[in-house]
Amino acid sequence: RRSSDLVRGEQFGEARLVEAFKSRQVEERASVTLATLLNKLDEFTGRANQHDDITCLVVNRFKPQTL
Repeated sequence: RRSSDLVRGEQFGEARLVEAFKSRQVEERASVTLATLLNKLDEFTGRANQHDDITCLVVNRFKPQTL
């Protein structure tokens, strides 16, 4: 993270979100994915005050079993 990002009011944004998911393992549990995402967000914000809420939803998609 560049320290100037927060000074300019830059948001975490879609590009950073996509980048955070690139390191995700296909079989990774949703809780691990969420923890990784929140860690990336913490890295981005540093010690900046939080001025809004943070809402995250991670969904696992399972393949249907064939009979």
